[in-house]
Amino acid sequence: MPRSSRLLLTLKTAAALLPRRTQRRTLFYGWGGFQGEGASALADAVKATDVRVAYLRHGNTEPNEVDFDRTLTKQGRWQAVAAAKSYGLSLRPFLPTALSSEAPRAVETAQIFLEDAGRDVELVTDRSLYDGTMQPEGSAVFREIGYAPLDFYLKDGRANAVLGDYAENAAARVAATLAGFGQCSRRRTLVVVGHAIYLPAAALFAAEALGCDQKGRSQILGCDTQEAEGYLVEPDGSVSLLRRPR
Repeated sequence: MPRSSRLLLTLKTAAALLPRRTQRRTLFYGWGGFQGEGASALADAVKATDVRVAYLRHGNTEPNEVDFDRTLTKQGRWQAVAAAKSYGLSLRPFLPTALSSEAPRAVETAQIFLEDAGRDVELVTDRSLYDGTMQPEGSAVFREIGYAPLDFYLKDGRANAVLGDYAENAAARVAATLAGFGQCSRRRTLVVVGHAIYLPAAALFAAEALGCDQKGRSQILGCDTQEAEGYLVEPDGSVSLLRRPR
């Protein structure tokens, strides 16, 4: 079986593993602050496995009338390789499973990154990690604010709701994935590939759930995530930025 085929695995049973959501919507308040079972489920899963989570944004993409169908440009593929050969090496060893949005640009970024940095990692694609699941509200807010640090978005009540829901969905997927693993003999990294402003929202949710301090929050809130870059959240909630060469 070709390596690219072995890397792709669709998660069909994850829904049964997801924690039951509360009736009250998860929102961001100021520095963070979340409610709902998603936060506790993620925290429990991370602490049980002692896994750190790397949230990566996809690389530069070609324009397309259908957002979902956008693919990486030559520059985007280079960015994914550069990410793998720089900070990707420091993330080893990897968990045997990685997560990605179903969007082709995210899948391609994850494949290239894992091919160079992860090796022998199965890539699980998930529709809930695609930012298109948050439309049309997400697009309406993005048209007004554009690419900007997360703290610009959290001043908008609509963005709070959209990003909060996405972040909780991402946390549930991480928790469901980790449920299949016991504590690792060595600390491993779970890679999650997603989209633009949604990615730092997911990272902040995870960091908050794990008890990050103000420095960690500020790093995520104030950073304008670049293509094929992201955030590393440790089991103790500490945060570091993942930067590739430019």
